[in-house]
Amino acid sequence: MPPIAAEPDRPDPRLRAAFLGLALIGLVVVFAGPVVGLVLALPAGGVVGRARAHQRADRTSGGLRPWPHVARLPSPLAGTELLDTDRCGVVWHRPTGLMSATALLTPCPTALREPAVAEAYAACWWALLETACARPEIQAAAITVDVLPSGEQHPVRLTLTVDPAARGPVGSVAQAAALTGQVLRGLDVCAAGLAELRPATPADLARITRAAFEPHCRPVADAEPIAWGELAPDTETELPGVYRHERYGSVSWALHVPPGQHPRAEAIPALLRPGRHPRRVTLVEWPGPRERVRSVFVTAAVSEPAEIALARAEVEALVRTVQPRLELCRDLQAAAFAVGLPVGWFPPYPVPARYEVFR
Repeated sequence: MPPIAAEPDRPDPRLRAAFLGLALIGLVVVFAGPVVGLVLALPAGGVVGRARAHQRADRTSGGLRPWPHVARLPSPLAGTELLDTDRCGVVWHRPTGLMSATALLTPCPTALREPAVAEAYAACWWALLETACARPEIQAAAITVDVLPSGEQHPVRLTLTVDPAARGPVGSVAQAAALTGQVLRGLDVCAAGLAELRPATPADLARITRAAFEPHCRPVADAEPIAWGELAPDTETELPGVYRHERYGSVSWALHVPPGQHPRAEAIPALLRPGRHPRRVTLVEWPGPRERVRSVFVTAAVSEPAEIALARAEVEALVRTVQPRLELCRDLQAAAFAVGLPVGWFPPYPVPARYEVFR
């Protein structure tokens, strides 16, 4: 497909407002903690993304192929574009220039319900995240476990958010996406005691994300391709303590870990116990101003609004005695929902000037 020329930029007050919001979020990170800043950053990035999408035309270059999409995306995905580079799906966050790629890891066995087994897996996951974040181009690393109802293996994936220009200038979106895929493939997952199946393809990422918005849909390898834009629910509403997408609902919590520490040993095994409702448990690590920051996010999904209270009670009962406490993301449900998706996360700062070369 030949490149499509971009329209010239026009001043847009939404961009100025969005960047002002991002600057304020930076202050929140300093004074209120990184978890709050993280979940605030996601919707703010969405504002920038919608403004940029309004201003610029899509384009392709080199061997890069955009996955089929339309303009409208749900707010947690606003500002993102799904790309295909050498059978590796890359999610491009246009407002920041950051890119994310995902590796599918070996599913966890049903024996994970045993605390000792779950603790061993959690130790390997944290070790892998620590190794990943030691690389300067990796801005964040996350491992997400899809905890399915009893009797099923739990899919596991690793998502890396990469700064393609960390080691030098990048000349095009295609080069940045290829570099992101190389970073993912260059991480030695086996050294952390884990096994990698393969990099996630664009079709994998679309199916996994769709299953998050429609909990009754399980990712099927040979299903028809899903357009990135078709993931948008017809209706979405963020209410205190719940994010509703069409007739489905999700509830999300966050557990902040003090700098330089891991969660207490019993926290992760408790959250990985299967229950009535599917849930996502995401371990996140990213470089902080002085020390690396670690967090755990949990999202429980329901197929009927009437089940939201049951799902919330189920998760909170699992960790009632665990410290630090799992906090409900009361007014930031859509942003917390996005943390467990295979799209990466995007820190709260304005667009670096070096990204202008390939935006």
